[in-house]
Amino acid sequence: MELTSVTARLSRWISDSRKRTNLMIMLAGCAVLLILLSDCSGSGERQSTMEDSSAAVYASQLEERLEQMISCVEGAGQSRVMITLQNGGEYVYAIEDSISTDSSVSTDSGGRQSSGEREEHRSGYIIIDTEQGEQALVRTELMPSVSGVVVVCPGAEDPVVAQRIMSVVTTALDISPKRVCITQSTQ
Repeated sequence: MELTSVTARLSRWISDSRKRTNLMIMLAGCAVLLILLSDCSGSGERQSTMEDSSAAVYASQLEERLEQMISCVEGAGQSRVMITLQNGGEYVYAIEDSISTDSSVSTDSGGRQSSGEREEHRSGYIIIDTEQGEQALVRTELMPSVSGVVVVCPGAEDPVVAQRIMSVVTTALDISPKRVCITQSTQ
């Protein structure tokens, strides 16, 4: 079949308004399918999973360390700790600042000299080559902030023990006592 005959058939088919509507619906469906397939690709999913797992690992490490500390409190017993995080952390990128100065001296027709100076400030991220391609250089990773802490232990029924646990948690995490819940376990 020749290209011109295919083009002619396609243009006749498109000229019918019902067929044109069907074609638009098919194209929209293809576009939605392509968007869904691109969202399922590995690169974007891998990055968000890495960020989520980084925050989860951080929370898990904090929980383990607090459980160890609380178990050392006299009368607390074996504790369970749950920590919720306020956000997923943040990266601070390295920035390169540069200043260029341009000086000029000019003489007008009357023999008078005038000089001028122009400074140009530029600022931008420092870019490095990695296995994943070019990326901005991370200067600091700010860990997620703690939103709340729940401590469950058998010794929490004693107000003195509960106050000691509260002091350990608020001091270790530098958070307000309003963000801490200490309760007795059923064991």
